[in-house]
Amino acid sequence: MRFGFWLILICALVLGCSESNESQQRPLTLGVSTTIQDSGLLKTLSPALLQKHPDLRILVSPSGQLHRLSRDGEVDVIISHHPKGEQSLLDEGVAKQKQPLMKNRFLLVGPKEDPAHVATSLTFDEAFKKIAQRQASFVSRADGSGTHQFEHNIWQKSNITDYPQKVNTGTGMADSLRVALARESYILIDQATWQALADETEGFEILLDDEEAPDNVYSLLLIDDKGQALFDELANNTRNTIEQFYVNNLKVFMPYEP
Repeated sequence: MRFGFWLILICALVLGCSESNESQQRPLTLGVSTTIQDSGLLKTLSPALLQKHPDLRILVSPSGQLHRLSRDGEVDVIISHHPKGEQSLLDEGVAKQKQPLMKNRFLLVGPKEDPAHVATSLTFDEAFKKIAQRQASFVSRADGSGTHQFEHNIWQKSNITDYPQKVNTGTGMADSLRVALARESYILIDQATWQALADETEGFEILLDDEEAPDNVYSLLLIDDKGQALFDELANNTRNTIEQFYVNNLKVFMPYEP
């Protein structure tokens, strides 16, 4: 019995050391959601980060994929906008800290002709029901991102579980918007990416900004202790950059305020 106990203990120590060594050998890694890149904010943040952390590796993926990378020990800090998935990481002990960083809004955009008349809706729920009733085309990222999760929640609240006219792209926000433009379809999009691609959106417009809907909140999560300094720097030193970040003369992110 005692031999078995020590064998289990030794195995646990070896595995723990192995995981720690792998983390130390891997470059300091920051994972960010695709909308941070699509909006241009990542390009603004990167120079200062790389100056302080020359070996920093930056991965760009949908929030759901960032959470999988966190569980696999491939990242040290992430910026995600998927609250449900973030809470799971905290509950599982994968994430050690969480700090809301900034926010913006989700928008429903589509053809100016607005065949489903969603512009008269008061909420996203009402608008999605109209889209389904009119059997209008809708493009979904369908990639496990924070935007996709937000959209999925609206379909569920609207009691619409199967919608054949929904086109699933499995791609990032910018590419999904381009699909919607080509197909003249409705799409849910974050405010920053919409503004960043304004030059490409002829014939489309914002049809609904649901004031009752929750903000699109981006949060920092610390995954590995070696990312503590990076986490603290992003949490404490990026407020001015976020406040001063404009896309086509419009502010598209706001520092998070509780």
